[in-house]
Amino acid sequence: MAINNDRNLLEQQILTKSGLQGNALEDLKKRLATLSEQELQAELSKALTGDNKEQWYTGVLLEHNDSVVMLDNYDNATYTDEKGNEISELKDGDEVLERTIKSTDEKGNTFETKVSFANGKPLSQTKSKNGNTIETSTYEYNDYDDSHIVTVMTKKSNNSTTITDVLEIDENGNFDNEDFIDRQTTTIDGTVISIYTENNCVIEKQVKPDGKIVETVYKGDSIEAYDDKKLRRVFQRSELNGKVHEVEYDGDGNTKTVVQNGETPSMIARRFGVKESSLLRLNPAKGKKAITQVGADILVPGEFDADSKAMKARKTKAEAMAEFAKEEASRVATKLYSATIKEVTLDRDYKNAYDYAKSLLLAEGIKNPSNKQLNDKANEILVINGNVKFTKGRKIKIAAKNNSKIITELSNLGFKSTAENAVFFQRFNALNAPQQQCVLSVIKYCKSQNITDQNKIKAKILETYPDINLFDSGKTIPTDNMATPA
Repeated sequence: MAINNDRNLLEQQILTKSGLQGNALEDLKKRLATLSEQELQAELSKALTGDNKEQWYTGVLLEHNDSVVMLDNYDNATYTDEKGNEISELKDGDEVLERTIKSTDEKGNTFETKVSFANGKPLSQTKSKNGNTIETSTYEYNDYDDSHIVTVMTKKSNNSTTITDVLEIDENGNFDNEDFIDRQTTTIDGTVISIYTENNCVIEKQVKPDGKIVETVYKGDSIEAYDDKKLRRVFQRSELNGKVHEVEYDGDGNTKTVVQNGETPSMIARRFGVKESSLLRLNPAKGKKAITQVGADILVPGEFDADSKAMKARKTKAEAMAEFAKEEASRVATKLYSATIKEVTLDRDYKNAYDYAKSLLLAEGIKNPSNKQLNDKANEILVINGNVKFTKGRKIKIAAKNNSKIITELSNLGFKSTAENAVFFQRFNALNAPQQQCVLSVIKYCKSQNITDQNKIKAKILETYPDINLFDSGKTIPTDNMATPA
């Protein structure tokens, strides 16, 4: 019989077979810790062949250098099970001491599972592929209370170690999904991964050596599916040095996010490294127009980690909409600098700014305004008046409709819509159409002469048309007569 040279396994075998408990078991642990592997092998070999063999009882193949310790009165049996696996058993009478299960897959790979038993229970299990050991497990039976929990300690070929608690194991040391309680794995780099099931989900918690904690919730409670990487995520939370990143998933392999301020479908696709066509196809009910709506809930193909570069850079729905609102308020305010503001009295109650905006657009002949038209008009009202109640009799300031083409032309000529030019635009908007055209002609003339100082341009306008004063002087601007251009 070959002697196994894994120290941990040897110690576990000796402790299990000793039958000792309490202080006596602790004393034995301390004594075993002082022995070399060779001494441990000798200790177990002596126990197997001595007079107290029945108390130590094993069928494990123990390897000690090149020597083989043979045991008498042991029987070997080989048969094939219903799945076509070749089963070999080493028995002492009716008791199975060791069972070896061999199988071959469609690619010609040979798999072998070797199970040793003590006191009628699996003591250890070794799995190999094509002659190379994949993992070795030992079993600890916690029968001291009513739980009867079995702790499975597994060491894999990559030197990671796993401790799994289960309610029950089968005759070969395997357990079903419903018997799984929890599992803790320590990887070779020191990461500790804890797994448990809750509310039909698998919960994974990783604690990395640098202190980062990553918790992931998977849809479904199958540990086998989790190990085969077939479960899809529904949530992940990453925390490091107080910084927290969270992300939700749809459970079908896609990541949930919201459209950021200023984003287009092509920008979103580029930032996540996915195809724009795939992004649009994944959000068919929303369509391309909705994907450009700031704060819109969308799905992105693939599962992106909470602390990935793509996700860390994204704002929450509230943050994205707040940023948009701030920029929108600034944009509207800039637009209003070139507008004429007038005061009106509400003739009835309105629910909110949007309700009143709809009424104003209807008065302008727009019966079915788009979302953009409605939002723009409502934002104008809110920027001018603040967050007020739109009740009957209240005085509300609104922006009168202006000739946007002329406003754009003035902006191109240097008179942009700014706070500094607000009075200029108020006075310009008060002019009639012929007067406005006269002002434009003077400004264009000044530009052709490389006159860019606005005060000099206003002076030229006043010089050419004495009745048109666009200075911030507070003078009354007579508009009933008009000077003729020279």
